[in-house]
Amino acid sequence: MKTLSGIMSKQSKLDYIESCRARYPSRNRAGKSAMIDEVSDTLGLERKHTIKVLNGHVSLGQEAKKRGAKPIYGEAEKLVIVTIWKSSEQPCSTRLKEMLPLWLNSYERRHGKLESKTRQLVLSCSSRQLDRITKDHRAEGSGRIGRKVGRRSHRIKQSIEIKIPGIF
Repeated sequence: MKTLSGIMSKQSKLDYIESCRARYPSRNRAGKSAMIDEVSDTLGLERKHTIKVLNGHVSLGQEAKKRGAKPIYGEAEKLVIVTIWKSSEQPCSTRLKEMLPLWLNSYERRHGKLESKTRQLVLSCSSRQLDRITKDHRAEGSGRIGRKVGRRSHRIKQSIEIKIPGIF
């Protein structure tokens, strides 16, 4: 059977779907099945996709709903976390989580009292979330900062032993 989806304009398809969506919930099982077949044939959609369209779970090209969890931490909480992170010499997120309660009092003395909700959100932040918040502020580089221990220092020690026997 030839579908009408190639003949219908986009607006007429949307109007047709809206009229079917309004009638779909009030039908019994047999009526819903017949409507699914009708819409599938008319628009040339798969049966499962037609069910999603009629239940309103497909956006049909309009602005789709944003998926995932809603953001919990606002700009105020992020600012507090990043400021404390930078002041405490940028520790890893696991250490930062343990340090936050200690540094929060100092932050409040310097920058003013925080709202109780903001304070509670900062303290309840997980170490993984702290990683995500501080990600944009991290310096790009090799990753490890500080004294390098390894083969080179071992070779230097060996060369000193060879030159001056008996000291080590």
